[in-house]
Amino acid sequence: MVVLTMDTATDALSVAVGRIEDGAVEVSAAAASLVPRGHSRLLQPLAMQVCQTAGIEPRELEGIVVGVGPGSYTGVRLAVSTAKAMALVLGVPVLPVSTLRALAEASCPDQTAASWLVMPLVYARRRRAFGALYHKQFGVWRTLEEERVRAVEEWSSRMAAQAARLSQPEGPPLCLVTDDFRESHHVLPELRLAPVHMRAPLAAVAGGLGPALLRLAAAGAATWRRGDEVHEIEPMYGLAVEAEVKLEEAKGRGHGQV
Repeated sequence: MVVLTMDTATDALSVAVGRIEDGAVEVSAAAASLVPRGHSRLLQPLAMQVCQTAGIEPRELEGIVVGVGPGSYTGVRLAVSTAKAMALVLGVPVLPVSTLRALAEASCPDQTAASWLVMPLVYARRRRAFGALYHKQFGVWRTLEEERVRAVEEWSSRMAAQAARLSQPEGPPLCLVTDDFRESHHVLPELRLAPVHMRAPLAAVAGGLGPALLRLAAAGAATWRRGDEVHEIEPMYGLAVEAEVKLEEAKGRGHGQV
């Protein structure tokens, strides 16, 4: 099965193409770009470039795997809408995968590791982060904390709770995957409260995000959507649009006036 992957939910635009056969993955080509707010211009050219590098024509594609977020509102919508449009034109199925799970897989690609705890965090403004907590054991992922938005301090305390397990001989090591939280560097000390064994910045795992989506597809991480089911795929926004939040706050202030 020839598969194209794409993810635009974070600052990392990632694309890959490869083959999935009987659970095995062969990555034919992959590319990533760390250009914030440039995904709308770069996604389709990068996808075409990756296919050309792999020697694959779009009509040869048999499936599309897309990261559905959570993450940037515009970014999440871009990849999902592009994947759906391509799937309908080419008549191929789409596999929607959590971007956070893909980040976890990109940071911990070893299929033979006995055990790893991985917490991917993507800054969501207002001292919050999109996050989740996964446990990987011998190539199999299990979700310990579902994808959601929490205060950075709360994620830090949850990491600290997991760190308590690390004092036990059987406790798995913890990997923290984050974007650079560039809009609010003052939250970083809060993340450092919880000791981790490995910290992987987004820039370090971006190149592996496309191949990670291929591996998750091969492992059956989600259900393929076919035909009219493709229309049902929705981005995982995780938060209301910032403009909507500000509007609600303004309404609240207005109601409070006498």
